[in-house]
Amino acid sequence: MKFSLRALLIVCPVLGLLVGWTLHEFSYETALGRSAADLYFADDVRFDTDANISISLSGDKPESFGDVAAACFSGDSRINSRTIDALLAMPNLKVVSFDRSTIDRDAFKRLHTSTSIELIGFGGTNIADEGLLSLVPLKSLRVVDVFQSDVTPQGVAQFRAARPDVHVQNWYN
Repeated sequence: MKFSLRALLIVCPVLGLLVGWTLHEFSYETALGRSAADLYFADDVRFDTDANISISLSGDKPESFGDVAAACFSGDSRINSRTIDALLAMPNLKVVSFDRSTIDRDAFKRLHTSTSIELIGFGGTNIADEGLLSLVPLKSLRVVDVFQSDVTPQGVAQFRAARPDVHVQNWYN
């Protein structure tokens, strides 16, 4: 294989543009910008085994996916597959709050592939029993808040039977 300075001068900038474009496409701002979700980041999130949640919202956006520990969506957000893809790309994400958002149910079911999410709140949403049960394989899950969602007492009972280690917060405890 012969070394060619001309080939190197052509390949390097093209490769650099490709890498830059790829990084831009996978940034959380781009990914979430394509969804109809209003996202707030948290500086500090604490919760206990009784699902008492304390969230300190941040005015600053994190530098990268790796810096995001909590994602809280506003009540008028529409959560779609792009939103879920962006959340799944955040390796240190511990808490997700979808409260009062409209959620694509099929996209929601993919959250079980996360390796880090410990608390999911989807109170006041359109998520029903099937969505709750889709979270059974989520090994890191510790707390789920289904208050005022479409989840039924039967769905909660099924989830609790499958995952007795997860605290379920709801209005019919």
